[in-house]
Amino acid sequence: MSSVSLKDYGIIGNKGHAALVDRFGGIDWCCFPEIDSPSHFGALEYGPNGGRFQIIPHGEYHSEQHYLQRTQILETAFETPYGRARLTDWMPIETVPVIHRRIEVVQGRVQFFLSCAPRFESGNDIPGAEYQNGEVVFRGRNPSSIARLASNIPLELVGERGPSAARASFTLETGQSAIFRWSWGFSRRDLITPVSEIHPRPAIDAWRSWAHHCIPAGCPFAGPWHDTVVRSSMLLHILSDPETGAIAEGLTDEARYANIRDGAWALQAMTNLGYREECQAWFQWLYDLLARDGAEGLEAAYKLNGGHKSREKSRFHLSLYGHVMLAATEYYNCFGRLPTGLWPRLSSIADFAGQAWRRPDAGFDEVNPKPDHFTASKLYCWVALDRAIQLAHSIKVRTPARWGQERDILHRTLCEQGFDESIGSFTRAFGDSTLDAAVLLMPILGFLPMDDARMAGTVSTIQTELSEGVLLRRSSGDKDANLLASLWLVQCLALGGHVSDASDRLAEICSYATPLGIFGENVDRTSGETTGHFPAIQVHLALINAALYVGAARGRRIPSGTLLGKTA
Repeated sequence: MSSVSLKDYGIIGNKGHAALVDRFGGIDWCCFPEIDSPSHFGALEYGPNGGRFQIIPHGEYHSEQHYLQRTQILETAFETPYGRARLTDWMPIETVPVIHRRIEVVQGRVQFFLSCAPRFESGNDIPGAEYQNGEVVFRGRNPSSIARLASNIPLELVGERGPSAARASFTLETGQSAIFRWSWGFSRRDLITPVSEIHPRPAIDAWRSWAHHCIPAGCPFAGPWHDTVVRSSMLLHILSDPETGAIAEGLTDEARYANIRDGAWALQAMTNLGYREECQAWFQWLYDLLARDGAEGLEAAYKLNGGHKSREKSRFHLSLYGHVMLAATEYYNCFGRLPTGLWPRLSSIADFAGQAWRRPDAGFDEVNPKPDHFTASKLYCWVALDRAIQLAHSIKVRTPARWGQERDILHRTLCEQGFDESIGSFTRAFGDSTLDAAVLLMPILGFLPMDDARMAGTVSTIQTELSEGVLLRRSSGDKDANLLASLWLVQCLALGGHVSDASDRLAEICSYATPLGIFGENVDRTSGETTGHFPAIQVHLALINAALYVGAARGRRIPSGTLLGKTA
């Protein structure tokens, strides 16, 4: 593992490609040609032998990072005893696996050191390096593992058992710059900019054209969190597969897959940000999975191309059926229609949820070691039935009476067996007094209103028992504070009319992002450091949606017209 803290990393990318760049000039994580491909710069996960591409001043220096406003173009400012320099990292806006790096001296005379030592196949393949047509070409054991490094300065090839890395030592004075282009595979050469013509301006213009623009009637995201929402939307764009529309959970190893549970939240976020094409692309990805796997074959997570994440049989997750139906409802609310042929598949999901909800499952997510009757899982089965009935009414088709009957029975069962009178709260599982912040989804999903005594008691108990300042732990046994749970609480408070509290919490939660506005999954309660998946797209989606709920509570117009929690 890298010794660099996650807070010291920025993310560059275009749609479907990304890299992590630390404030010490190192690209420590990059997987081309796709986000879920093996890494070729992997020092973040695999340490010094994982591969790195670094450009730094010689000797002592101080560095800071920032993004050019409303872009994912990253600047690292270096201060040395001999002058000031600026390293700019970005990817061209075309969806090609290419990185551009430009180091320039702003003032003085600075000597630099460059080292480019890729390690293909997640650190398991040391490529050979050679000059070819003025570029350094790196070739791995796999014929498709090929990368090129082009530059406007000379590069030296080095390696213990033959050339496997490039390095350079060079000096620049005020106004001078060196440029480098890293490209992967057999990408279309007509889309790769010659080194002499590389400049960030086209990417700057493209990002600023794409970035969220506030609507004339007043931005629903207005507040101290607005810039963090915009940054979150850009990360959402980078983590979206350009071919399938699937959205990766994150960039680091265990997060490079797409999860169905993100769907409705992603659709609500993208709809209200104005990204309707992205909504359609994601939902088409889901539709294709439904057509292929059916209700009983559905899995929680998939590869970005729709392939199965593992050859092993997936654990049984009841919540999937609610996630699918919730996403379909959000799609219908956005576009006023369902794709042709989808309703029979949704109907089969409602049928399955109506008879499967009595079974134990693996839980709302992957944190539970053994099956149980988890409250949040049953909640999503209720959602599947409730939204199926709503959708059927909207598209004017009849529904079996058993859907409504099972929905009502399930509602009563949840209220009777999921609520613990002794602590005045809904709990993690039936017959279990352990708290789980996932039950905060109840008012957000329209199961109970915030003014219901049981819900009010649940929120109060969770705040008392799980709070870590403004943050929440997911459950009483957790060590770190959980940002997703903390943002669920913000949404609950906004739905309950506690606008000031919700606003204050949301603003303070934003301070737990990295200096560049990026969230991980969790926050270490002792050090305040970001931990877990990075970036955590679920957290960024929850941040966008929390801002929407606070905006709605403040009386701002929501572009989509309604929010998920307004269905009760």
